[in-house]
Amino acid sequence: MSNLKDVLLKFGRELVRVDLPELPDVELYVKGLTAGDRLVIEEIRKDGALVGDHELCYLGAVDSTGQRIFTPEEAKNLDGGLAGKIAVAVLTASGLVKESAEAARKNSPSSPS
Repeated sequence: MSNLKDVLLKFGRELVRVDLPELPDVELYVKGLTAGDRLVIEEIRKDGALVGDHELCYLGAVDSTGQRIFTPEEAKNLDGGLAGKIAVAVLTASGLVKESAEAARKNSPSSPS
């Protein structure tokens, strides 16, 4: 049983290197969000707040050992464009890009044709 548990707990834990052309010497990785990370996001949403790029950067940006890079306050001070790229990489690593795009479509007003 232990082997099954180990397999399940390790699933999706690989680190994904993020290509940042504007910072070619920076070695940045992201990890997929855990169930606990997603719970944090749902708690933020439950209060009616939007989940911003900085929350995703805090939760998913890691170094080559898998350790988080930013504190929540540091993540808020990232350049907006850079934070956006990191956030997309976190969502992609988490398998949530399609889900996020569908949610955005549902929440945006239809444009007149």
